[in-house]
Amino acid sequence: MKTREISDRTGTAMDCATVIPAALYANNSALHGRDTCRGFLEAIRSALSGSRNGDGILLVDLSGIREVGCPVVVELLGLFRQAAQSNGPARYLLVKLDQLHGEPAETLACIANVSGIPLPAVDHSGSSEILGVLTLAERTTFASVMQTGSMTSSQLGDSAKLPLSAASNRLRRLYTLRLIRREERIISGVGGREFVYLPLI
Repeated sequence: MKTREISDRTGTAMDCATVIPAALYANNSALHGRDTCRGFLEAIRSALSGSRNGDGILLVDLSGIREVGCPVVVELLGLFRQAAQSNGPARYLLVKLDQLHGEPAETLACIANVSGIPLPAVDHSGSSEILGVLTLAERTTFASVMQTGSMTSSQLGDSAKLPLSAASNRLRRLYTLRLIRREERIISGVGGREFVYLPLI
C-alpha cells in the first residue's frame, strides 16, 4: 500500500493525503476480491481515523482501475458515511477516476444511488461530479460553489433569490454530506463571523 502526502490546491492548511490501491502496483486493473481490497480499505480506515489536527481530505485514487467490485464500493461508501458523521475535525473523502463516465464511475454511481450516499469524484482534467442522488436544489447549490470557488449564505441568497435561512440550509446540507468544505471568517468592515463554503479541491 502506498500512501503519500499531497498539497491542497486551494493553498489552505488542509491536511490532504492520497491512498492508491495496491492493485495498481500488481499490474492489475481490477479492484475486487477480499484479499486484494483488504489492505486498501484498511489504509482508508486508518487515514480517516488518524490523529491529524484540523480538517482533512483523503483522495482515493482509482485512476488506472478499470473495474471495481460492488462489495468494495459498498465498503467505500460506508467509510464515506462514517467520515461524514464523525465528531471532531471534518474528514472528507474524494475519489479520483480516469473519467467520470463509464466504468468504474457507473458502478460507484449506481451503488451510491441505491445507498443514498452521494460521493464526490474528480478526474485527471480537474472536472468534478457528485456520483449518486442529490436534489435539484443541492445540485445547483453545489454547482454555484464550484463555479465561484467560495460562497457564503448571503451570497447564495442574493444570487439565487433565496431567504437567508434557506440559503444557509442548502450550504449546510452539502457540508453535512461532506461534499463541500467550510471555513469560519471574520466579516470584513462589519465584524462578526460567517461561514464560507468552498470546493473540496
